[in-house]
Amino acid sequence: MENKQYPISKTLLPGLELNLIFFILCGSAVQVIFGQQHTLFLLLRLIYTPGIVLLAGLYTSKDDNNVSFLLKHAAVYAVLFIFFGLCNQVLLNHKKPFQSVIRLVTMVKIPTPSEMFFTAAVLFLCAGLAARYVDRIYKRKRLLILAGVLAIAFAFFPSDIFGYPIIGVFTGCETYDCIALLPYLGYFIGGIFLGKENVLFSKKISVGSLVVSFISAVLLFTPLKEAALITLPAFPVYLLYLLAGLFIPFRKLTEGLLLLGDKGIAVLRGWYQDFMNNRRKALPLYFAVYTITFVIMTACVFFSFIEYDNSIAWMHDAISQYIPRIHYFTDYVHECISLLLKGDFNFPSYSFRVGLGNTVPLSYEPVYWLFALFDSSHVEAAYNIITIFRFFLAGLSVSVFFLYHKKGYFESLLGSMMYTFCGFAIYAGVLHAHFIAPMIFLPLLMLATEEIFRKKRWYLCTIFVAVALPANYYFIYMSTLAMGIYYIGRFLFTKDRDKKTWKYFFTTTATFAGAYLLGVVIGNISLFTSFASFMSSGRAGNSEIAASSFFDYGSAWLTRLYTYFISSPGSPGAWLKLGFIPFSYLAVVILFLKKGNRLIKFLFLICAASCIFPIAAFVLGGFSTITNRWCYILALLVSFITVRAIPELRGLTRKELKTLFISLLPYLLIILMNRDYRTEFTLASLAILLCNYVVILCMNKELHLINMHTSKAALIFLCCASLTLNAYYQYFEGKNTSPTSFAKQGHVIDEITDTPMKVLNNYPDDSFYRVSTAEIPRKNLCSSLVMNYNSIATFSSTISGPVIDYNVGMGNTAWNLVQLGGFDNRTFMNALACVKYYALAKDELSALPYGYEEVPAKKDKKSPYGIYKNNYTLPLGYTYDSTITEKEFYNYSALERQELLLQTAVLDDEHVQLPKKTFVPTASEAKITDYEAKGLKIKKNIVKVTKPGATLTLSFKGMNDSETYLVFDGSLNPTKSNGQHMVNLDLSCKDYKRNLDFRSSNHTYSTGQDTHLFNLGYREEAVDSCTITFNNTGRFSVDSLKVYCQPMDNYASYIKELSENKLEDIQMHSNTITGNISVDKEKLLVLSIPYQKGWTAYVDGKETDIIKANVMYSAISLKPGEHDVKLVFRRPGIKASLCLSAAGIVIFIIALIIRRRRIKMNK
Repeated sequence: MENKQYPISKTLLPGLELNLIFFILCGSAVQVIFGQQHTLFLLLRLIYTPGIVLLAGLYTSKDDNNVSFLLKHAAVYAVLFIFFGLCNQVLLNHKKPFQSVIRLVTMVKIPTPSEMFFTAAVLFLCAGLAARYVDRIYKRKRLLILAGVLAIAFAFFPSDIFGYPIIGVFTGCETYDCIALLPYLGYFIGGIFLGKENVLFSKKISVGSLVVSFISAVLLFTPLKEAALITLPAFPVYLLYLLAGLFIPFRKLTEGLLLLGDKGIAVLRGWYQDFMNNRRKALPLYFAVYTITFVIMTACVFFSFIEYDNSIAWMHDAISQYIPRIHYFTDYVHECISLLLKGDFNFPSYSFRVGLGNTVPLSYEPVYWLFALFDSSHVEAAYNIITIFRFFLAGLSVSVFFLYHKKGYFESLLGSMMYTFCGFAIYAGVLHAHFIAPMIFLPLLMLATEEIFRKKRWYLCTIFVAVALPANYYFIYMSTLAMGIYYIGRFLFTKDRDKKTWKYFFTTTATFAGAYLLGVVIGNISLFTSFASFMSSGRAGNSEIAASSFFDYGSAWLTRLYTYFISSPGSPGAWLKLGFIPFSYLAVVILFLKKGNRLIKFLFLICAASCIFPIAAFVLGGFSTITNRWCYILALLVSFITVRAIPELRGLTRKELKTLFISLLPYLLIILMNRDYRTEFTLASLAILLCNYVVILCMNKELHLINMHTSKAALIFLCCASLTLNAYYQYFEGKNTSPTSFAKQGHVIDEITDTPMKVLNNYPDDSFYRVSTAEIPRKNLCSSLVMNYNSIATFSSTISGPVIDYNVGMGNTAWNLVQLGGFDNRTFMNALACVKYYALAKDELSALPYGYEEVPAKKDKKSPYGIYKNNYTLPLGYTYDSTITEKEFYNYSALERQELLLQTAVLDDEHVQLPKKTFVPTASEAKITDYEAKGLKIKKNIVKVTKPGATLTLSFKGMNDSETYLVFDGSLNPTKSNGQHMVNLDLSCKDYKRNLDFRSSNHTYSTGQDTHLFNLGYREEAVDSCTITFNNTGRFSVDSLKVYCQPMDNYASYIKELSENKLEDIQMHSNTITGNISVDKEKLLVLSIPYQKGWTAYVDGKETDIIKANVMYSAISLKPGEHDVKLVFRRPGIKASLCLSAAGIVIFIIALIIRRRRIKMNK
């Protein structure tokens, strides 16, 4: 035999592998482009499968200790399998990506052409396991002959006898379409033979393979076709083997590629070693790696949004308030810049587009001002980009925190990903994007606290507080408590005796307090604006407790707390969003296994107690409600515990490893034994938790099954996999975060402007007026900010106290504590609010109040909506010649009050009163003559609803030409003693229908009113029945249920009298309203402007007091005669705030100069 001997070169086997991959990719391309599936099948049969099996044999024969190399090959092919399978499912078959990944990983679906890579992965895995035994078999001729006989026998092995891919990869099966491996065992043995004998070219092998292929080609036309297909590729595969070894250009190409790969790997290895060894020059590299990792993780975490073509715009708050405000903000900033360039510094501070009229909404969070870089037409893209950027900053901030505490780059990277995409972030960050701001500032504030304790850079505290306070005073309050607890713990548990003295404590405390207060002085603007608005709103002092006790959440709370510590979207409740990575669970256990670390243990126990007792949530929530939005603080602590645990993993003793395993058992038992907690996402968390334990076990220095670098790679992979799965389940089946909870990509503005108001542009009108529609959905509450009209609706967490008092007093049912959805189409209330136009769909005419008639469009455009003009519109300013006190006003019923306000003004008791007028209410009760209950039982004042859709139909005798009201006196509440509950009702009266949500009295957003007036619409002819549909089961308390009718006979005369002397020639400019009026006697000019601080009135050039009238409106007292009226608005508190900030900055600079001089003197 003439053989050309060679040592197995570095290029031969990689060259053969490149050939095989090239051929199979060409076949796949032909299949995709031309649909020629038989081409790919032939390449699989004749080239790839026998070739890859031969290659596995060649690799296996190289070295008995070649296990690591073969296993790495298996991993590479596994990644290729996932990649090509995902491309096939998503790009070609248009399947959902995340579902496709899960099906691929669980091997439910092995799509073409990725199955060949799956085959290769299994092949090299088996080769790696068998590598150590190959040499023994080869040296024993009998075993080698037996293997050859088996190989021939397997060529005749029947396929399709097994049904699962992991077995079918060897034998073939129905669910696994790829060619089976076992029949090709002969090629594996052949590869071992070629490798062991160092045979590149042999006449005998060449002739033998040619003869085998020829005979196989003949046998294709016999019953032995299946076996012939196995042996037919013998000669083509051998030719490919020779090509890789003898064809010089190909060898050079392979050598070049390998050389390039080696250089790249060497560079990456150097970077990696710098990164792992914490070298200073690797710091820029860390932030580069962090950025790349963040981009990858962002794509994984938010892939559900791409998958469902969603924007990161929550249909509730983002669509209804955040994005409209941003849209308004971008236009506002651009307008201010334009004014500035013209030398005009009178920037607008008030707008009637904000609810009934309010201060221009601004945010002082630094990141928020990045929206000004975008045009309002790109507001959706801006919102998505800046939301993601907030996440990026949170991770960057916590990275600085970890590196400051001298944690490794790897540990800091893992901790930053964990913190950035924790349960609180992926939940709150997409529902309320600004909730990420405290996650950005908290690590910096904690860093500043540590600096003060070390008596170093105190000014960091001032800077961070000055920036964080304007961003959100609510979260800075929580962060301040965390800073204080950490500072006290730092003193109590410090090991430095010099720092554990009362003198040191009081001096550093004084520095801490001074630095913090100086930051508050500099960043005080939110205290004069946002916080001041909150204090004057109805939410201040509205403390409702949705728990039976300050010290007990309920019996199942602790189990939920324990179970959902490492899984999302589950949550114990009350905004306690945890969802940490499973490794964090082990890190916490390790913390308490080791001695020392008393400060961290102290902080963790405080956080644990805060999770257990409702009183902690009440205190941390600002004494307003029980909410655990502080859990971002826990996220930082758990992330730090996780980071510090990584270096200790290799040194765990056997006893600690056993204790660590025992700590898994409670979680294991809860998940497996309790069906309520045995869900897909908890099982996934359990699997990753066990994998983390296996990695810790393998990396232990005593066992040393894997090296440190491999173990770290496994840990970061498991961390990213956990975060990805948490996000997937959160955005797939989580409460408020399912795919239907977000607006579709490119349709955010469409959702906001999806209202009949869109036709207003066809009806130009230069006068001041407000508009409304039959029912204002939540998503349209702030559409006026986008569509430029004056509304009577708004969505704001700081609705002013007078507005709230007015709606409570009127028994309005179209609102709650943060949302004003109009005035329930009530004719009298709309008139007092200067509503001039109604925009309605053609099928909503039953909701049209009295006195409106359709007007033709001034532009010739067809629309499904019509505009209806109020024939009895009140102007911006109208007058009264009589008044009563608020005390007298509240002696009347809610229904009588609305009619009373059309006849006489209501003033605070301390103001000078005009003559009183006799008031005779015209509303009357329509006696309920009968009722019919279906699906519910009524006993005294308790309604028991046994099934959803239960109805209560009331029969009564109504009145002609009147509005009909259904009146609930008292509260409509579930009879449970605790918890926040919603009651959903449908009301119908002839063709009038309306859906309503009621909140229990202890609900965070409950209005707290005792009377609810449901307007059933105006009718010329009397109605005689109405139906209430209960969409929730349960027991509800109803104190009183009556029907009233409000006739419209006197309405026109009321409006005429109020309009007799009105404000005319009204001009509106930036922050200024002017007009003139003539009165024949002393009267009260009531302005349809909500009462608030900031307005100054001038009558005939003299400043005049503005008083609160009609509960929520503004008023000016006028003497007889003609008057010029001027109203000027200045943002309240802004001057004092700017002066304080300027003074604080001056003090700060002086303090820095003094500090610098002291440092120089000490040197």
